[in-house]
Amino acid sequence: MERLSHRIERAVEEKLWKPIALSKDGPKLSHLFFADDLILFAEAEGGQIDVIRSCLEDFCLSSGQRVNFHKSAMFVSPNVHRDKAQRLSSRAGITLTNDLGRYLGLRAINGRITQVRYQELILRIQQKLATWKTKHLSVAARITLVKSVASFMAIYPMFTEQLPASVCNSLDMINRQFIWGEEDGKKKFHPIAWEQMTLPRQLGGAGIRPTKLAN
Repeated sequence: MERLSHRIERAVEEKLWKPIALSKDGPKLSHLFFADDLILFAEAEGGQIDVIRSCLEDFCLSSGQRVNFHKSAMFVSPNVHRDKAQRLSSRAGITLTNDLGRYLGLRAINGRITQVRYQELILRIQQKLATWKTKHLSVAARITLVKSVASFMAIYPMFTEQLPASVCNSLDMINRQFIWGEEDGKKKFHPIAWEQMTLPRQLGGAGIRPTKLAN
């Protein structure tokens, strides 16, 4: 794959491959590799399709490897007219898609950040905590599970995105309910305020980090 990377970089240097800018004044991106997976970025022009195919063909000839176009997918900006997108797809021999799904556990294409988008994360954490029967666990054990499991599950998406405040509040509420053994919507007395629970141990707290701070 390193050989292909060099081939793409040479095409970019020769002004043949036109990478896309990540932001108005940000760096331009032409390709990303991870193991055997490959993501290519270029302007939505027919000539760019030819350059990409040429680089891939050169790599296949020199390495003996083959690209599986049947398992490949093409995504274009919503600003590109649908007819043009279809022509580019046909020229590349790659199926057009509006959703690239997930990659390494995160959505490959991100839209507007809303609470609805994180319902799956909230549900997964709820289901994970629900596997432990709180009545058989001490409060100390529940706190440990919240810190080692629930908080860890929320950290991964935070590496690439900032969770909405409403999502952070929902996750903290789930943790509180689990710690105090609340089930089926039945509220229980909280002998220690959440603000106290989130203080460091040396300050008399339980050392639970609020989701907003972790974010």
